[in-house]
Amino acid sequence: MSTPLFKLALVTTWLTVISGCAVSTTLRTFETKSQGFVVENKKNDVHGWESAKPVTKDSLIAKWGNPDKTSTFKQCDVLTYKGGLTWSGFAAIFVVVPIPLVYPTGRQENRFYFRNDISVGWVSRKWDSSRMFGAGCPPFECMAFNFKLNEEHERRANFDWCN
Repeated sequence: MSTPLFKLALVTTWLTVISGCAVSTTLRTFETKSQGFVVENKKNDVHGWESAKPVTKDSLIAKWGNPDKTSTFKQCDVLTYKGGLTWSGFAAIFVVVPIPLVYPTGRQENRFYFRNDISVGWVSRKWDSSRMFGAGCPPFECMAFNFKLNEEHERRANFDWCN
């Protein structure tokens, strides 16, 4: 069976073998925030865009259906839509052997904050790489690398929209 994902894995593995490199990454859960956002028709398809017009609670529910959770936070009503799992841990590829040491830590979610039924902000919780490090020996020179990723994201989003 030859799927695009299988082909990608095969090419990646082959390139790793011939380049002689080893790469690893740490994974963790982040939150991003935005006062402006655009909501697409598919559930959990939303993009931060600071200059976007506010969304009404009714228009969000019309597009995505009833939220998975409703709550209040200070002076805001909050609608929460949940997605897939979030993961934390460590993943590595050494020559051809992938070593995933990851575990689920919760669920991805989009939280929409409303005052008087008009949006004032959106927070998205998702997982991604937080650090990447490794070594490689491409032709002519060996090198090592170690750098942080996604530094602009917060562990927990801080905001004052609901004060």
